Amino acid sequence: MSNHKRVQRLMREMGIRTVIRKKRPYYGKKEPYVISDNHLNRDFHASKPNENWVTDMTYLIFNGPKLYLSAIKDLYNNEIVAYHISQRNDIKLVIDTLKKAIKKTECKWTPPP
Repeated sequence: MSNHKRVQRLMREMGIRTVIRKKRPYYGKKEPYVISDNHLNRDFHASKPNENWVTDMTYLIFNGPKLYLSAIKDLYNNEIVAYHISQRNDIKLVIDTLKKAIKKTECKWTPPP
């Protein structure tokens, strides 16, 4: 076992210096902006088309830039109803995906502004 003073003396004699790295900012858990009700209650089955839709977002890396993919899936037949790719992960990506799904299924719902 070495005493810390001995280590410090040896480092000084050899000209070794420590490098103190800057602390990185902490991006820990944050409160979600919107908490939605659990309408499905883990019942991922549908008896008719367009009864239950689920969505997910992911990112893809192609030769450097990151692209975000948003998809909507119909639980009746596990078909991807609509998808949209964007360079930004924002609410516009979600709304554009939802508009595509509505246009494809000809629903009479309009998204909020």
